[in-house]
Amino acid sequence: MPFRFIVLLVSGIAWLGSAALGQSSEATKRLLERNKMFEPQVIKVAENVYTAIGYQVSANTMIVGDDGVIIVDPGQLPILASKVRKAFEAITDKPVKAIIYTHSHGDHVNGSLAFYEEGKGIQVLSLIHISEPTRPY
Repeated sequence: MPFRFIVLLVSGIAWLGSAALGQSSEATKRLLERNKMFEPQVIKVAENVYTAIGYQVSANTMIVGDDGVIIVDPGQLPILASKVRKAFEAITDKPVKAIIYTHSHGDHVNGSLAFYEEGKGIQVLSLIHISEPTRPY
């Protein structure tokens, strides 16, 4: 008899707890609403300057020039950066001429392989020593 009581008691507590967890707190509701700001999109920042947000942890920027584009901080992972590249290619079909790293954190440089093409003369520019586009781990 005591075992059955304990099982019923634990089941009841679990049921009440699951009902409470199913309700979103005000903080959770606000956080979910704020997440909508980071749905994948490309924003026109200025004439010929576009920034992709929501695709990766960091923002990725494309500057459109006369004969090509410059990519600033290609992002975290090549698979995610390739989605950014497709979004940028919907804006222009000009080739990538240069990649700029603002700093060496992985979320800013590891996606470069989605934009870098060997033998195309793409310049890789940074204030830090990165001799070539980063390789995946």
